[in-house]
Amino acid sequence: IVLYCFSALLNNIAWNLFFLTMLKPVPLSKNISKILLIKKSLKEASFGFIIYCLITTLAWWFPYTALVINTLLWIVWLFSAIMKPEKESGHAA
Repeated sequence: IVLYCFSALLNNIAWNLFFLTMLKPVPLSKNISKILLIKKSLKEASFGFIIYCLITTLAWWFPYTALVINTLLWIVWLFSAIMKPEKESGHAA
């Protein structure tokens, strides 16, 4: 369970790097609304990094609790991506 939580942390680190490389050294998009969306996504991913660090640390002492929290967090991320308005998601369905 600790390894699973750690893999979620590594996945989050990859997303943080992905969004960061979209912005630096030069933003990949010239559209200001897209740049703002990338910045918002980076902020959310950075917040997720803190959460995943805490969950991975918690997994050492309370593995099943950490597993439940990690699974619930994946469900939250899934629903937040599905429920995102079309204008904000950047593409049509």
